[in-house]
Amino acid sequence: MCGRVNVSDFPPIQELMEEVGLPIYPRDDFHLSAKLFPYYKPLLTGFADQNEGYDAAFMNWGWKRDWDKGKRLFNSRRVSAKGQPIWDSKVWGQSIRRRRCVVPVNAFYEWDENQPRGKRDRYRIEGRKSAMLLGGIFEINSDGEMFMSICTTDPNKKMAKIHHRMPVIIDSNETEEWLRSDNLQDVDKLMNSKPDAAIKLIKEN
Repeated sequence: MCGRVNVSDFPPIQELMEEVGLPIYPRDDFHLSAKLFPYYKPLLTGFADQNEGYDAAFMNWGWKRDWDKGKRLFNSRRVSAKGQPIWDSKVWGQSIRRRRCVVPVNAFYEWDENQPRGKRDRYRIEGRKSAMLLGGIFEINSDGEMFMSICTTDPNKKMAKIHHRMPVIIDSNETEEWLRSDNLQDVDKLMNSKPDAAIKLIKEN
């Protein structure tokens, strides 16, 4: 599900942003923390602008609706629990078509859902390198607030041992297609889970 992320090691994130052509923000603008979770601090995101370039902004992690006074949704499912594809969703549908983004992180966290609540082992999940890009979508509300959601998909075999979902991971060479493609079938393929070799599960407790 991805309820927390690690954004604590700035140089690999900066290197990854430079590799895919995203604007670089000064280190002082980042809130560096090993445990960032929704509604706490904005996360840096990269997205396509209207001039064939890329832009970056700090967005609030949590899907806020003017008509919804309850708790924000913070992850969007590729396919909902009821089998509805994200493309058909009234909540996520327009954004997955028009407003996709990437979220650079050092790692994300998940708890082993096979264990009793309160006694679950926590895992830090890292990519092949010291930073990775998670696929997300974003919106801007009537107050001008930018907010984002991390897209999730079915787990690969390694991840399935501890959880039934995992975030969408976007490889460097997939970034342009994820941010700009109008072909929904191609974008949907990018939401497939990455091979087991793409992630490392590190048990923390």
